[in-house]
Amino acid sequence: GGAKVTVRGAREASIDTRRTVERTAAAAADGSYRMTGVPSGLKTFDAVVRGYATGVRANLTLSPNQPEHMVDFVLKTGGAIRGKVVDEDKRPMSGVDVMATPILYNQASAVFRSATPTDSDGVFALEGLDAGSFVITAMVPGTSAMGRANAATGAEDVIVILPSVSIARGRVVDDGAGLPPHDQLA
Repeated sequence: GGAKVTVRGAREASIDTRRTVERTAAAAADGSYRMTGVPSGLKTFDAVVRGYATGVRANLTLSPNQPEHMVDFVLKTGGAIRGKVVDEDKRPMSGVDVMATPILYNQASAVFRSATPTDSDGVFALEGLDAGSFVITAMVPGTSAMGRANAATGAEDVIVILPSVSIARGRVVDDGAGLPPHDQLA
């Protein structure tokens, strides 16, 4: 598929790309995109395409006096980090979200890779990374269980160990009919 271009407020973009998305646009087959309704101010744009390092244009000021702004990207082929998420007993964990965060990064252009889920064998592939060292974080959705490992672009055998987690489940019923209770004040 083509590139996805996203714009955010500049301060939020340096912290985490999952926050404060103002607009997104999909690039056409020729690479062009058009994003309308972008609020004026200090912005960070990024372009993401599978297999390429994320292109970042940070701290661009969009002026209300200039109706159109050219924001072009030149993307480099990116590297990958591959590995497996296992529990403390070395069993593969499927459906775990894995992301990469640069260990050393320029605050203005840091891009946290969006979460990639592990497959049924606990295997993950984080693609389109710049060359460098990363903290690989694995998190079980809906829990606080988290594991980390350090890896460099090109690593093929990263193992992230997650602590064991338990699941609690049950039912809430009233003491009379044994049915789920309803708010009596409504």
